[in-house]
Amino acid sequence: MKALVLELQALGREVWAVSSTSEWLIRTGMKHFGIPSDRVLAAAVAVEDGKVTDKVIRVPSGKGKPQAIVR
Repeated sequence: MKALVLELQALGREVWAVSSTSEWLIRTGMKHFGIPSDRVLAAAVAVEDGKVTDKVIRVPSGKGKPQAIVR
């Protein structure tokens, strides 16, 4: 998968990562693929005053994946 992503990027394609896993985890992993954090759409919760809350912002899973991409 990494070879494919790197080849697509070398061809000038914009590659995004879309996952229902925590955005913190996916952003860290995508560094190894050269995918910048602003091209990661993953599960996210609100953070207030430096603390994680129970307010879900996004969960790109199932029908939520195309919705996250459209936004």
